[in-house]
Amino acid sequence: MSDNSKPAREVVQSFYDKFGWQTDGDKSGEDKLFRTFPRGYDAYQPFADKRVLKLLEGKTGSILFVGAGDMPANHVKLSEQFDTVACMDISKLALELSEKKLGRGNYYLDSIVSTNLESAYFDVVYCAHVVYHIDKMEQETAVRQMIRLTKPGGRIIIIYANPHSPFAIPGEIARWLKRGRVGDNPELYYSAYPFSWWNRFRPRMMPWQIIGSRPARTLIRGSGTWFFKTAGWFEERFPKCAVKFWQYPIVIIDKADVS
Repeated sequence: MSDNSKPAREVVQSFYDKFGWQTDGDKSGEDKLFRTFPRGYDAYQPFADKRVLKLLEGKTGSILFVGAGDMPANHVKLSEQFDTVACMDISKLALELSEKKLGRGNYYLDSIVSTNLESAYFDVVYCAHVVYHIDKMEQETAVRQMIRLTKPGGRIIIIYANPHSPFAIPGEIARWLKRGRVGDNPELYYSAYPFSWWNRFRPRMMPWQIIGSRPARTLIRGSGTWFFKTAGWFEERFPKCAVKFWQYPIVIIDKADVS
């Protein structure tokens, strides 16, 4: 939840410029809140990255990272198979961090909701953990803009959130309890639609990750090795079931399938 008196974009931009991409030692605010897991996660996380890489097998040409952020290692790995790389973000600081890591590409200080970039330009559009931080009334516009920017035969991959996941409950409770309170961290806008909302785009869905970092730190005791090993085993064998319950799905939209 966030301050309803401020536009979602303003809330998100303020969060990342003033906290998310600011570093304290060797960790940013984003690292501390969203990338710190029990130790057992280290062996599980590469399977999520491999799943995305497999979805992009044979894809070359150009890729656009929407909400590129600081271009974490899995983003950089994805970029390596493309000749042309572009990063879009509403945070100037994020783009500066991205450019330091990549050293190549085009960088757009822009919003996917209102961008005027050329249509049908990119072979792939990749957008991870961004859409649910866009105002809920503008999320459809954001996705349709990604489709517009993608070439015929191209693919859009979105990492979204499942609001009905049991693993999301601790985060939902924390957001509810925090309403109206001033805490150590600034507010970050969040709003996720149920899976049925996505039907308008005729997507496929796959499991990406069972749980986020904050609920993982709340629910898992010890290293969590057993938890993540079991999750990896289950999602590989029963992906259709896993995607219904996991906290984060992969939404795959092929432009050819969207009218």
